[in-house]
Amino acid sequence: MLIDFSVENFASIKERQTLSLIAENSTKLQEYYLIKPLREIRLLKMACILGANASGKTNILDALTFLRIITNSMRATKDQKLPFTPFLFSEKTSEQNTNLQVRFVAQNNIFHYQLTLNNKCVLFEKLLLNENLIFERISNSQTKFVEIRFGKQIQISKNLKEHFQNTTLWNNTVLATSKTINHDIHLLKIPSEWFSNNFFPLASHRYKTKSNIFEFLNKNLYEKNLNIQNILAILQKADLNISAIELEKKLDDKGFNLNFLHKVGNTNYYLPFAKQSRGTQFYYILAGILELMLESSIVVCIDELEKSIHPDLLEHFLIFFLKNIPDSQLIFTTHHRELLLEQDMLRKDVIWFTEKQPNGATELFSLADFAEITEKTSWYKAYKTGKIGAKPFLKDTYLGKYE
Repeated sequence: MLIDFSVENFASIKERQTLSLIAENSTKLQEYYLIKPLREIRLLKMACILGANASGKTNILDALTFLRIITNSMRATKDQKLPFTPFLFSEKTSEQNTNLQVRFVAQNNIFHYQLTLNNKCVLFEKLLLNENLIFERISNSQTKFVEIRFGKQIQISKNLKEHFQNTTLWNNTVLATSKTINHDIHLLKIPSEWFSNNFFPLASHRYKTKSNIFEFLNKNLYEKNLNIQNILAILQKADLNISAIELEKKLDDKGFNLNFLHKVGNTNYYLPFAKQSRGTQFYYILAGILELMLESSIVVCIDELEKSIHPDLLEHFLIFFLKNIPDSQLIFTTHHRELLLEQDMLRKDVIWFTEKQPNGATELFSLADFAEITEKTSWYKAYKTGKIGAKPFLKDTYLGKYE
């Protein structure tokens, strides 16, 4: 389970910004929002990020997703660049390093993972278990050689340590490399598997991302790793007039044919997925994600959750998640400010905002930072009138004439 995440010098994020899922002391709706993976820690199941266009909401999720990518995938040669962009609205930051940090709970332990990197290489990497060192890596920018130091609680032979150092390229992480090495270091496998199995890829409306998740869900449904009846029940509760789901492999074995059965009067009609509305298509993906969350404890990031679905359905989805999902976490962005009107189903500490600073950088902050905004305050009015910030500063609508 995710505790918190920090990022610096990534896309529109210049200074260090931190998204925390540590719950405040409030008891409001705690039976629906709180997870206690350890006795001493109370985590939130949900975080919602609002803000103006181009304020950096998606970049927070992209940074989290990049962390998942770099701990799971490897570059084949030392010359391959790392796939991210630093903050470019400054000559200094474009040449400076990027920093990422994440704390999470896995198998009843708190892991703390840190990265310092640029487009060429991973300069520094560190993994702690309950603040005790598991490993620390440093890359030499001149020689491109990697040095790895393991903590006292890691029992590792000299040969295996040398194998790790020789196999880890300067532009790959130790965690990603560890997947390719035959070893029995349990304290390396736990965090590596957490990034692979408990951190779901970003769900967004970008075509490639959406297509990948669609195929992933179809594959797992076909292989019966997911319960198709649960997904059907979720779709039926959404008033989409879907009576059955038909899934079959394509003849060339490249993907699947997905059809929904619609009953009109006494007649049944099968319509392919491509003929469904965009809202129905997206809600099928959301239903699949809910089923994944029912099956295992995962962290899911969704960009623009409200896109293509009715506000009532958005609220229905969130309530379904809060009532039925025991220990997964949902982080999503939205432009739907009217969600703040549903104050009786939200907590202050789950609401976050992004605001674009004069220098173009993203600032991330929580509604919980505003002590003067209480449960008796209208959060919606406070946001709409600009008391919270994170709103677009729109100019007049007069176009004028051009000479």
